[in-house]
Amino acid sequence: MICNVEGGWFRVRVDLPCDVSETVSELLFGLGSCGVQVQDGAASGTTGLTAYFTVERESGRVVSGLWSGLNAFAVDLRTVRVEVAEVPSEDWASSWKSRFRPVYASPAIVVCPPWEPVDDPECGFSLVIEPKTAFGTGQHATTRLALKMMHGIINPGDIVLDVGTGSGILSLAAARCNAARVTGIDSDALAIENARANMRLNGSPGNVVFRRETIECVTGEFDVVVANIDTRTLVCMLPALASRVAATGNLVLGGVQVQERPALLKAVRAAGLHAAEVVEQNGWLGVRADRTIESDDGESNDAAA
Repeated sequence: MICNVEGGWFRVRVDLPCDVSETVSELLFGLGSCGVQVQDGAASGTTGLTAYFTVERESGRVVSGLWSGLNAFAVDLRTVRVEVAEVPSEDWASSWKSRFRPVYASPAIVVCPPWEPVDDPECGFSLVIEPKTAFGTGQHATTRLALKMMHGIINPGDIVLDVGTGSGILSLAAARCNAARVTGIDSDALAIENARANMRLNGSPGNVVFRRETIECVTGEFDVVVANIDTRTLVCMLPALASRVAATGNLVLGGVQVQERPALLKAVRAAGLHAAEVVEQNGWLGVRADRTIESDDGESNDAAA
């Protein structure tokens, strides 16, 4: 591992288990990263994160904070590999931008960075998202699955709650689906700052609000609740999520690996919900749950991006 880096920028590459990738991505952002790329490896059980920093952050301190965070998250350190390397400053802008191009979550939804805007697809819409972490730019399968599921169930006038909003992409998509009111919450102040910046890039829709708070602080019921986080967190949070879903509403869950399906569906049933739709893409699952009384056998084979 290289820790003494000279020049304007450095990158930290972390290979680790998929189930902690989003948490560690947030940690890297909290340590001062200007952006985190994701190499999706759900099929192998590991994910590669590449975080970029200016040298003012000091690579030694970043690596120390990273290992401290991994210990705090009780990650098996034997499953983690960390490397640090210099990034020539003159290559930074072009290198970073070249990795983020417009992404079609579905034929009706395209997500693009500010430097490469695209027209709205026919009968659909485009979202402009400033890349910070690829988990919130449409690059990751979990985000694409959540976007596609939401687009199919949000009706004009619906009230929507986005839990763990991150970049705000799902909240902004809900607004474009003509929801009457959208609330995006996150416990991370930097995430809320990022979400509000993306809201401005998309014309500051008046039906969206972002708040730094947890699900326990939210009152009322919602027509659609979406949480694209990770299975461990979702399982713990499901009773609270379910209690915010209206009687005829829907809960959309993301961040679930294929092998975690039994544990998640068990938690969905325990929360009094039924998994009405389960969609797989690249080793990840998107789940839509409601209050109908059925068995949890329904599954869609649709794995389009």
